[in-house]
Parts: sequence; structure tokens; C-alpha cells
Amino acid sequence: MKKKSLCSVGRKQSRTVLFFVCAALLMTPVLSFAGQVEGVVRGLNCAVRGISCPIDKRDPVVATERTFVVVTGSDAHYLVPNLDRAVLARHFDEKVRLTGLVNQKYKTITADTLQVKQNGKWVTVYSQAMVDQWEADNNSDS
Repeated sequence: MKKKSLCSVGRKQSRTVLFFVCAALLMTPVLSFAGQVEGVVRGLNCAVRGISCPIDKRDPVVATERTFVVVTGSDAHYLVPNLDRAVLARHFDEKVRLTGLVNQKYKTITADTLQVKQNGKWVTVYSQAMVDQWEADNNSDS
């Protein structure tokens, strides 16, 4: 006589369960995870082409660039959709570190903080807390 455990399921039932688990995983949207990205701020057009342009912050090409990204490697860059282009343009060609929600599939990071390396130290130049404090200070009815 065979003993059946309480958790045993038949072959057909296990395939059905496996099907629904796989279907649920495929229908799950891409998740973003807290993380950190370090790299150099560059223009998107130059990053996609893999060329080094403009030369520095004073180069007129910086003014024509519409989107800035953080280049992390020879063929890798991250878009930062929640930061204004002026914030990133201000730190063009500087080493930066962003923390926030990283989406590996779409290569984006929703930044909570932006730090710039100055004199060998990381200096926070943007954070959501700074924005919240500024808004609280400037939106009060006093």
C-alpha cells in the first residue's frame, strides 16, 4: 500500500500549477530595485554613438543636447527621468553617483540622491529631501 503525503499532487496537477506560476511571472511588470549607479554625465546622442562630445561644459554642443545620461561603461548608460536636464547639464563630464530605483531592463534610475565627486569626496548636490524641504519653505502661508 502506497502512502500519500498531504502535499502530494498528481502529474497533471503539478503541470497546471507550474503553468500558472510561469504565466504569473511573465505577466508581472518589470520591477525596479533600490540601487546605485556611478559614472560620468554625458549627452545621450554622444553616449549612443560611443563618441566623446562635447569637449567641456563651455562647448556650445552642451546647450543643444536635449537629454543627459550617466555613462557607466563603454557601452552602458542610464537615463534619469526624474531629474531636470539642467541638473545633469550642470555636472556634465563630472563623476557622479546616483542612488534610487534602478530598472535594469530599461536602463533607468529614478534618483533619490545625486552626488558629485569633488576633491576626492562625494558631495550631495540633489536629494528628494532637499526638494521637499525647499517646497515646504517656499509654499508656506506665513
